[in-house]
This record gives sequence, structure tokens and C-alpha cells, in this order.
Amino acid sequence: MYNNKNTPSAKRILIVDDEEPIRFALSTILKEQGHEVDACETGGAGLEKLMERTYNLILLDYNLPDMDGLRVAQRARELDKDVSIVFISAYGTTDVILRAVRLGAFDFIEKPIHSEELFSSIDRWTTNRKEAVEKTIEKVRKALTVDV
Repeated sequence: MYNNKNTPSAKRILIVDDEEPIRFALSTILKEQGHEVDACETGGAGLEKLMERTYNLILLDYNLPDMDGLRVAQRARELDKDVSIVFISAYGTTDVILRAVRLGAFDFIEKPIHSEELFSSIDRWTTNRKEAVEKTIEKVRKALTVDV
């Protein structure tokens, strides 16, 4: 189900969470699965990382010390419209979840995080991305066939 290191399905993931044990645990688990992982504890630090590198996925806490995760998500989308965001938070009120979805969040995982739930979310995200790429390729092929 999950990939080993150096497989093409490995992703570059940014974790933004103010709780060091969560950053450490998520980083460790995801690195063991072959993903490239960066982690930081504030929204500002996360945005700086996004300006330096491209990420496939952001695991983003809602409640950060310098700004809320929704502001980080909005700015992240401005920096990279293709980055996917999964919110991780103990503050999963309906209002927060709806606002996250409106900003384009792919998923919302409540703390405490269980590895099965995290892996399931990443698997769903990978499947959705793969399907989107396949549809785009098919559209390009059809357009090229019509033009010839």
C-alpha cells in the first residue's frame, strides 16, 4: 500500500504545527514512507519555506502561535495554486472545517492523529491527483488529434 524510499510516488510534504511531538512523529512516519519532509512551528516559518521550495502537500495545524491556519492556507494558495492542504487540528468546529474547504483544503484530520487516518488521507489525495493528471493528458491528446 505505501511506498518505499526512492519510489516515484514519494512526495515533498511540509508540516506546519506548533506542537513539537506532533511535528516529530509526523516527520518520522512520513520519512519512513519515503517522503521528503520539512517541518516548522509557525505559520510565518511555513510561508517562508513555501517561498523557498515547492511542496506537493501541506499538513497544516489550524491553531498556530502567530496566525491561524486559514490565513496560512490562503497565503499558501497565493504562493502556489497547486499545493494541496490537509488541516490537522483539535479545533474541528463546523465553521472552521467549512472555511478550510472553501480555501481548497483537501481534508481535515482531527487530533489526536492516527497514522491510518493520515495514510488514508494521503492515499485519497494521491488518487485524486493521479486522476486529475490523467484527465488533463486525455484532453491534450484529444486536442492534438483534432488539430492534426
